[in-house]
Amino acid sequence: MWVENLKKERVMFGFLFVVLLLSAVCVMVKGHYPGYVVDAVFGSAPTIDGVVNVDEWSDASVIPFNNTVVYFKQDGKNLYVGFNVSDGTVSPSDDAVQIQLDINHDGTLGTEDIILMARRNGTLAEAYDMAPSTPPTGNWTAAVQDLNEKWMAEFNVTYAKINVTAGEPKTLGILIASTDSAYEEPYLWPPVGVWGALNPEVWGDLTSEQNWIPEFPAAIMLPLLIVSSGIASILTKKRFKKS
Repeated sequence: MWVENLKKERVMFGFLFVVLLLSAVCVMVKGHYPGYVVDAVFGSAPTIDGVVNVDEWSDASVIPFNNTVVYFKQDGKNLYVGFNVSDGTVSPSDDAVQIQLDINHDGTLGTEDIILMARRNGTLAEAYDMAPSTPPTGNWTAAVQDLNEKWMAEFNVTYAKINVTAGEPKTLGILIASTDSAYEEPYLWPPVGVWGALNPEVWGDLTSEQNWIPEFPAAIMLPLLIVSSGIASILTKKRFKKS
């Protein structure tokens, strides 16, 4: 993982990191990178087969950057993330996408903060607090499809994995990375530079306006109101007859 190599070198470039922190003071006051917010809207659960198609992801929020388009949604139990990467320079073991999460939105790297990664060859990995990566330890899965000129990945992350409770408001810090072997550095959202990948204070925000639960459909609301009004009318008439 490119972040692992970055960690080995951060002592050598400690001064540069300090400069980054000082330059981000105005951002730190606001929590994360201003203007970079994604809403995990309620949507249908996609089939996690690595194929990101319009039918399954048309109800998701969309984040485009560089050669990558990322989709976000939730179904009240799981966070779903889809990646569509335009990349014809195929390097199955080097091309990768990553989701880095600041779980407590505290702007610091802690043991609870997690990286979820899928490589173009289908290999999955995770890491906590920038520690060496390991195979997935549970509560999430992903699948990949390689189509030569582009490749796709779909993630299913349970709420338990990211400390989200349905019905409770929660904002997580998020950094998205898309690595193309043809380029020395990965593409990032927000565009904070590789040293920003070590500094959650300049990441974006991942939230859910529905507080991580399904939005109550308006189509159901009207029939319920009609039924409840009818019941109330019947009960009122019965009371008048009794009196």
